Amino acid sequence: MPKRYFPALVIVFMLILLSACSGLPGQAVQPTPEATPVAVNSDSVSASAKVVAAKFASLSFVLGGQEFKLNVKAGDNVQDGDVLAALAEDALPQSIIAAQADLIGAQRALDDLLKSESARYRAEQAMVQAEKALEDAQKDFESMNFPRASDDLLDKTQAEIDLARKQLALTEDAYKMVRKRPEGDSLKAERQLALTNARLRLNDLIAKFNWYIGKPDPLDYAESQAALALAKATLADAKREYERLSAGPDPNDVNAAKARVQALQTAINQKNLLAPFDGTIVEIYGNSGESISPGVPLILLADLSTILIQTTDLTEVDVARIKLGDPVKVTFDALPDTVIPGTVAEIALKNAAGSGVYYTVTVVLDETPEQLRWGMSAFVEIKVSK
Repeated sequence: MPKRYFPALVIVFMLILLSACSGLPGQAVQPTPEATPVAVNSDSVSASAKVVAAKFASLSFVLGGQEFKLNVKAGDNVQDGDVLAALAEDALPQSIIAAQADLIGAQRALDDLLKSESARYRAEQAMVQAEKALEDAQKDFESMNFPRASDDLLDKTQAEIDLARKQLALTEDAYKMVRKRPEGDSLKAERQLALTNARLRLNDLIAKFNWYIGKPDPLDYAESQAALALAKATLADAKREYERLSAGPDPNDVNAAKARVQALQTAINQKNLLAPFDGTIVEIYGNSGESISPGVPLILLADLSTILIQTTDLTEVDVARIKLGDPVKVTFDALPDTVIPGTVAEIALKNAAGSGVYYTVTVVLDETPEQLRWGMSAFVEIKVSK
């Protein structure tokens, strides 16, 4: 047999041998083992836990600054509204400087609105002036509709016209007698002047008589009518303003002025880092004199008067058995001889972040040991219903 076929024959022989061994008598096929349910304690579930503050906040400046000053240190107890830190006055942002300037005017305007009587007196003065203007406008308009002259005045003026015509005729006759005298003659000049004056006198009387019996110009009438209407409207506005101010400041004006003051004060307060609640300074992440950027945490504040316990490795199997109000026993690594009762106060709706499927359950202690600190390790045993 050629040597090149020998390896192939060996492989075939081995395959036949393996096939025969798998079918040896007495060798039964082993079934795949089934999953065995995990046994659970019917009375309680347990989990590791940690001590946390019920209320805490990481505080930072809304606006950054080249320098800030701390007013507190770790361990200090503070009250709501206390200034924990502040930006240096000589390095404030321009927005805060502008707000400080505007606040002075806004506060003065609010004070005037609430206390000053000058606005009401000005309104009263404007109302009196509007009444006087209406009287004058009414007189002017009524004069357009009344006769410009009485009958006696018309008769008198007509008589003056008749006399002026006669006088003009006499003056013309006198002038004709010297008309041919040379220029520069004194008598001629005298009678020529008298003639001119007589003509002007007659023209003036005729114009006056015509005005007495005439009607007003349509444009003048319309202008007078419009002036009267405007005077009435102005008086009505003045009366309304006076009545409004006599009843006290307008609530809308007061609210707007207060809102402006509050908005400016809020802008100014951005230079300060205020405590949002009563608590204890737990940690500080900077030093006075340093610069600070907006939003960078500077102070950790916590209300340590209420301490909670939160589980860290409670499984999905166990959390499904827990209900709000279930009794709990809590022990602590740092306090080995201490067992504190508590109650389940909150059960997370979603698993906690991180590896594994764990749910956070929050426990409220019936009492808080003085030695207990935020971040300590704990162990909880929760009694559950069967």
